[in-house]
Amino acid sequence: LFHRERDLKAASASADASRANEQDARSQIAEQVRTTYLRLFAAKAGVAIAEASIEQLQKQVQDAQARYNAGTITKADLLRFQTAVANAQQQLITQQTLARTSRQLLLTFLARNPEDPTVEFVEPLDLEKQAAVRPPSSTDDLINQALQNRPEVARAQKDAEAARAGGQARMWELLPEVDVQAAYSNVRG
Repeated sequence: LFHRERDLKAASASADASRANEQDARSQIAEQVRTTYLRLFAAKAGVAIAEASIEQLQKQVQDAQARYNAGTITKADLLRFQTAVANAQQQLITQQTLARTSRQLLLTFLARNPEDPTVEFVEPLDLEKQAAVRPPSSTDDLINQALQNRPEVARAQKDAEAARAGGQARMWELLPEVDVQAAYSNVRG
């Protein structure tokens, strides 16, 4: 019976490891959603910056073209301005692509159609305010709390516990089995 009790303990630890694995998967998906959400708005800000840069650089190209026509700058100077515009346009394309893929990935994580145009995400406005708030605990307390709340560590611990219990069950199986029988006879006469 000892090996059966150890098998039961191993099965219980394996079930706990599976639950920890599920929690780990949930936390990873939640982290990916948060990261992708922030990446989406960083890309949108990059698009706005690139558009403003293109607008300013095009004005400088027009000015440089006028100065080139007047003979005050060389063709190489004009080409530098045009190259800067082309680089800004390339940056715009890169940021637009990043914004589109981040949006589609975020919708996929949320089990929505990645091409759904009706979904709009609201930009987080209070991130700087939240970042300015100091945590109430010391750094060491926060590190210890983070280590205790890591689902992948809990899963590994439960897997190790299941393996230990399984090993102990196999050891108990090596012992000879003893069958005990008891009988009582009452004979009078």
